Amino acid sequence: MSILKKIFRSKIFLSFAVSGLIFGICMIIGPQKDVISDDNAISIMISRDNYAFIPYVNYILTSFLVWLNGVFPTFNTFVLYQVLLSWISLFAISYVVIDRFEIKLALLINLFINIITAPFVYVFFQYTQTAFLACAAGGLLIIHALLKRTGAKRIPLLVFSFFLMMSGTMLRKECFLPMLVMSCCYICVSAVVHIKNRSDIKDLFSHHNMIKLTSFLSVILVMLVSYNLLNVYTQTMNNQTEEMREYTEYNELRTSLNDYSYPGYEQNKEFYDNLGINEEDLDLYCKKWFQDCDGVFDTQTMEKIESLKQSSKMDSSIPGFLDIVNHVSQKFGVWFIPSALLIITVFGILLFIIYFKLAKKYPFKTCVISLVLISALSLLFGVKEYIINYYLPITFVFLIPITVFVLQSCFSKSKKWLIPVSMFAVYILMRVYLISSGRCNFRSLFGMIIFTIIASVYSIDSDLIKNISDRFANSKKIMKIFKCVFIAPFVIMILFVADTTLNYYNTFYKQDSNTKFEKYLNENKDNLYICDSGVVSDCVFRPLKSYSAMPDNYTSLGGWTSKSPYKKDMLKKYGVNRFMQDTIDNQRVLYAFKSDEETIKFRQDYFNRHYADEGEEIVYNLIDEVDGYRIYSLITVKEQD
Repeated sequence: MSILKKIFRSKIFLSFAVSGLIFGICMIIGPQKDVISDDNAISIMISRDNYAFIPYVNYILTSFLVWLNGVFPTFNTFVLYQVLLSWISLFAISYVVIDRFEIKLALLINLFINIITAPFVYVFFQYTQTAFLACAAGGLLIIHALLKRTGAKRIPLLVFSFFLMMSGTMLRKECFLPMLVMSCCYICVSAVVHIKNRSDIKDLFSHHNMIKLTSFLSVILVMLVSYNLLNVYTQTMNNQTEEMREYTEYNELRTSLNDYSYPGYEQNKEFYDNLGINEEDLDLYCKKWFQDCDGVFDTQTMEKIESLKQSSKMDSSIPGFLDIVNHVSQKFGVWFIPSALLIITVFGILLFIIYFKLAKKYPFKTCVISLVLISALSLLFGVKEYIINYYLPITFVFLIPITVFVLQSCFSKSKKWLIPVSMFAVYILMRVYLISSGRCNFRSLFGMIIFTIIASVYSIDSDLIKNISDRFANSKKIMKIFKCVFIAPFVIMILFVADTTLNYYNTFYKQDSNTKFEKYLNENKDNLYICDSGVVSDCVFRPLKSYSAMPDNYTSLGGWTSKSPYKKDMLKKYGVNRFMQDTIDNQRVLYAFKSDEETIKFRQDYFNRHYADEGEEIVYNLIDEVDGYRIYSLITVKEQD
């Protein structure tokens, strides 16, 4: 019995129980779905392709998942890998929190972190988010091993952190460096705090701290070497044939121009005219995922456009403040400017209060006023984000670090308030960078959000908790106020998760209209159906099941699979060697659209500009309609006088 009690009270078991509970709830009631079509495409390629050349996923991991799919053909191994990695990551985070704080507080924090994170890795699958979570957990383990563990006790944590970091990197290499930078930032600021608290810089170079520094530098070096070796190996294996090298080159150009930015038409009209491209063509390619990769927008043309883009960058000066504000407000709407001014104003007031040490003189009043302002600001910003991106957890990246900063400043003499401030500052800088690059979406921010929240909570010291408890232990009214402040985010979060889950359930379970379209595809295996990118993502709602049994006779208008060996092999089966040209008058290739008539006409005009002979017109001919999908053949007709 004593052994069982020991097990049940162990930190590993408690971590397993917390993370396992949230995992079980999400997998049972959560309407699992891929967030974007990229995950669908990767899953399909892994389930059907012998080598599954995927430019974003490490070659070793891809090969393993392809092999695993052969062993377990019933399951989607790409999604199963994500689910398992997410659970291990949240288990690691839970363990660190339980090892860091008193048990009751640790369980509360763990519940918060698991609930806010779980829907985005267990319910709404997106491999970049999973990779970010793994790297964030690895970064937290590095911090915990170096700051809270000694001697041989830190070795298992460092090994575990290496495993998580590399696992996340193999899933999406772009996630590694941001999380490593934020982890290093935390360690460096902790060193500054150590100096500030002790007022003795010599203590920083003690034997004990030098061992920590050596361990830290060794881990970082090993990780950087491993990261580069994995990337070099993947690049080598993914360029074994001329076909794969051609695809790699094309996709890098497509990513630069389609996913980020491209030279504007008005400023470069003569350049585009010489290439035979007008404004409508450019708009179709860069904004509407209509990628004629073997025709007008072939590799040679893309190289010329990319060269113009690079030369424009070199010629342009650094943008001024008004240029940045204009760019951001155009991208995110006019609400951004007043919200930004409000953020600056409120943070300015808070810093003013703390700077003049009003917090030390009137800690309770300062704390309550500050928390009310922070909560109001965070909720306001969260509502704006919710309207645009439907991701309320972004609220907490404003609420948590600044709350910790205020509490630390009011109720502790430690300089640890520097840590949440620095984490928040790094997050803002990375966000500004992503905005300027044109890729500031939720999946790119996910790891930074989670790490900023967790690192800020982790920075709370025992003195702060003790001081708050001692100061207000006998005041029930004050403790009620504090409980309300901390419980409110939980209530908001649970309501958000419940509302989102219910909406997805109603949309994808009760109103699953795509069964008829899937049946239609299976009944017409002799035809290939080219869909809008959004339609392709709607074709599959069961990501945990293998895609090998799903229809394999549909593809998208464009995207990162264009010119891939997988897509070229698929197209050849239907007599298509040049995409899109060979889809004209091809009886085996049809188009399945949900687009409006104006968009369809826009695409039709493109074909007529570039592929119609004199006296002929290329038209989309409606031949069928299946459950909201309009089925067209692309045919040439004689123009009428």
